Amino acid sequence: YGHSTPQTIGGKIFCMFYALSGIPLCIVMFQSVGERLNTFVTFLVKNLRKCFKMKNTEVSQTNLIFIALNLSTIVLTSGAAIFAHFEKWPYIDAFYYCFITLTTIGFGDFVALQRNNMLTNQPEYVTFCLIFILFGLTVISAAMNLLILRFLTMNTVDEKREEREAAAAARGAVRLDGDVITANGSVVSGAQEAPEYNDLVSVCSCSCYNLRSKGKPRYSVTRGPGKISHLLPMQSTVGKEDSHSCTEDSASFLQWQHLGQKRASI
Repeated sequence: YGHSTPQTIGGKIFCMFYALSGIPLCIVMFQSVGERLNTFVTFLVKNLRKCFKMKNTEVSQTNLIFIALNLSTIVLTSGAAIFAHFEKWPYIDAFYYCFITLTTIGFGDFVALQRNNMLTNQPEYVTFCLIFILFGLTVISAAMNLLILRFLTMNTVDEKREEREAAAAARGAVRLDGDVITANGSVVSGAQEAPEYNDLVSVCSCSCYNLRSKGKPRYSVTRGPGKISHLLPMQSTVGKEDSHSCTEDSASFLQWQHLGQKRASI
């Protein structure tokens, strides 16, 4: 607190080396104990929620901060009442002493166990002071640790929320033909070649053309050739040959009849 100070050179040198090693060890110890206290509180709250059959049994960091702040308030107010009783201080001075002590400020304007030889005459009060200081420092360290972690991870939480929103927007993107992806009305990737379409697929609303690709019909109709132009030259040639033979026969007959008439005249 500063009400007792070293006066010799050896005492001052020892105080400096002791502080260089003792303060970091105290910080590590109180931080470690504070983490164990937070773990115990998490376990206790989770079991209480299970006993009350609550749907959500998980304990968030905000819940731990709220519990640690309430516990710190209880420690400060109860300790102030006890110190006000034993030290005969006003309650506001006792609360001020508890706050200055547990936050390691230690002005030294209010110090307990300094009157009526309380260090030797009231051992139970001395024990309470030691337990109060150690337990109070642990609780305050746990609360401060949670608050610092909350402030440090605040930006990380915002970044994770933005990543989740971006992932949700990506899941809601529309994929068109090829590889064109649009998110929120903007194209985010180029298109590839369009797939080739089968000639057998009909573009009309009916399904008559598509039936040919699936299987043979139950009934079939055989029709005559619709185009016979390739057969007409052959038929015309046959007609010419027949007409030519008929002309030759009629000419031969007429010639033979003419010869018969000549013989008859002779």
